[in-house]
Amino acid sequence: MNRPRNDESHTRNTGTNTFVNALVNLRFPCFFNSFLHSAVRSGSEKAVELLLKYNADVEARDVDLRTPLHISVLAGDANLHISDILLAHVWQSGKTETTPPWILSSCAATSNGLSVLDVARTASCENKNTIQWLLSNGAQSALKQEQEKETSMTLNMKTSSSSSSSKR
Repeated sequence: MNRPRNDESHTRNTGTNTFVNALVNLRFPCFFNSFLHSAVRSGSEKAVELLLKYNADVEARDVDLRTPLHISVLAGDANLHISDILLAHVWQSGKTETTPPWILSSCAATSNGLSVLDVARTASCENKNTIQWLLSNGAQSALKQEQEKETSMTLNMKTSSSSSSSKR
């Protein structure tokens, strides 16, 4: 017999969902990893999808400012399907209106100054398809901006030293 849902059971279910959503985004105290970071690191597509179903934060950062996407691209082509799931979730969540989304921009750099694209380029495993996938989705390098800053600082220093030499 199907019984109509009363207000009490609805409240209980809603409360449980809220509780589950809060648990999904808990962090490990030492490294500040989320469950999503750990699921991505394990390579478990099903675990990643389950956590995303309960609104795990794709843009969560660990102690080194890495997002789950940073972790995924570090594994290279072996985790490309997980990287794709993470990015699709960013687009579907409506969190971003920009192209590329924040998570692919140079602003989402790690504590070492590496964007998702930079992490993929420095990975020691097979990553050619991952890099192509990132570039096709508009990923940006944070290193390029740092190199441009260093170059302009060097040029400014040379210009100022040559102008002070010519005044002598």
